[in-house]
Amino acid sequence: MTIVELLHTTKEVAEKSGFRSASAEFLVLLFRAQAEATVEFIGAHQELESESRELGFKLIWRGLTGA
Repeated sequence: MTIVELLHTTKEVAEKSGFRSASAEFLVLLFRAQAEATVEFIGAHQELESESRELGFKLIWRGLTGA
């Protein structure tokens, strides 16, 4: 259920922010790449877990919303 909600929200934001032509598959791959990078970084720097998790989310969200 969470994945479906994430995809729905992402598509809504993408449509409002000029990414209308981006396919759902492309957006999912962007999320996946960001998540993998965040997890890898946290694995190497466990003391920065909380900050890294928050930053990983903000980077994607700001990229989509421009905010």
